[in-house]
Amino acid sequence: MAAVSVHAATIVVTLDSNWSDYHEYSYTATDQSSHTVPTGPYIATFTGGSFTSSTVYLFCLDFNIDTPVGQPYNGYLLYPTTQADIESAYLENKVLQGGGYTSDVQGLSGPVSMAIWTLEDPSSANPAPFPVDPTTAGLIAEAQNAYLDGSWTASMAAAFPIWMPDTIGSSQRFGVMLGPQFTTTDVTPEPGSASLFGIAGLLLFAFRKLHSMRKRANAS
Repeated sequence: MAAVSVHAATIVVTLDSNWSDYHEYSYTATDQSSHTVPTGPYIATFTGGSFTSSTVYLFCLDFNIDTPVGQPYNGYLLYPTTQADIESAYLENKVLQGGGYTSDVQGLSGPVSMAIWTLEDPSSANPAPFPVDPTTAGLIAEAQNAYLDGSWTASMAAAFPIWMPDTIGSSQRFGVMLGPQFTTTDVTPEPGSASLFGIAGLLLFAFRKLHSMRKRANAS
């Protein structure tokens, strides 16, 4: 049976247009060059599905894809399923536990943003090198170890869904720092999950039909 993929709901994301609300992180790259970049969590709004201009906090997953603030972008939500996505969710949770939007930029949220960009760059629509922040190595190792030893799982990462643009590469992907309280019916199931739902439905139909045939046979 062919895999089925259906978007649960269209979620429109609009990044906060007030530039003063963004955090700037300064670091010295491994090549000794100096950089200052805006890092997550970013303030944004979600509209659509169960969201009504709801404030959300986002981490950019694609360093090399520009997404101007104040503009609406259509997309949908997915659960993290790849190792990199689950590890990125681990780091988002680390920031959430460390103060969320108000956490220390130089000591936590800035390095975490750089670590997430490093983890996600191979799967980006525009995977290109960028200046490496040496402080990310420890964070990446911590996230990878948590994934590999089972202390951070896909079910835990599900509290930090991924917003995907309808047109891949038209804007950044975003990790959504909603946290354990996150509940919605707006997350699109993975194609494999949708297929399993379809197979389960067919099996249930076949069981009911067989049960009905047996009842008619016994009655006669």
